[in-house]
Amino acid sequence: MSGKLEQSLKSGPHAKLAKLVGTWAGTTRVWFEPTTVADESPVEGVMKAVLGGRFILHEYKGSFGGKPLEGLALYGYHLDLKKIQSAWIDSFHNGAAIMFSEG
Repeated sequence: MSGKLEQSLKSGPHAKLAKLVGTWAGTTRVWFEPTTVADESPVEGVMKAVLGGRFILHEYKGSFGGKPLEGLALYGYHLDLKKIQSAWIDSFHNGAAIMFSEG
């Protein structure tokens, strides 16, 4: 393991991501237009550290329009790019695409 990663796991961005670990419940809101909430429903999930704390895995369940949905998301911090990156899949979106985000 590199020194940069070890430091990040102890007190850097990876340590901050680790604070998300746990069981979560709340309300999700979906907008397709800026002024109109399309759906509001309960959501629950579990976030756990994987691969020695390098990543956070989020498993979640909820609903949209009264129909159940579930998903998996993976979050990590890219030390060289200095960005959080994520990839997720869910039963809400059509097809079998993997979605990506960074910031």
